[in-house]
Amino acid sequence: MGVSKTTLRQQLPPEKVQANHRCVDVIDDRETGTIQLNFVSNTAKETNPYAHWSNPP
Repeated sequence: MGVSKTTLRQQLPPEKVQANHRCVDVIDDRETGTIQLNFVSNTAKETNPYAHWSNPP
């Protein structure tokens, strides 16, 4: 398949492209004429290492 992930991402509406999702596999099924995209997402909340700091008055 000659389509890069960047080219595919540019074809999708912006609301469908999520920064916390990484495409790990693109499968072109020529029999059905479909493309399957497999993603890994990181939806875990990251802790802020600076959260304990307070602003001086």
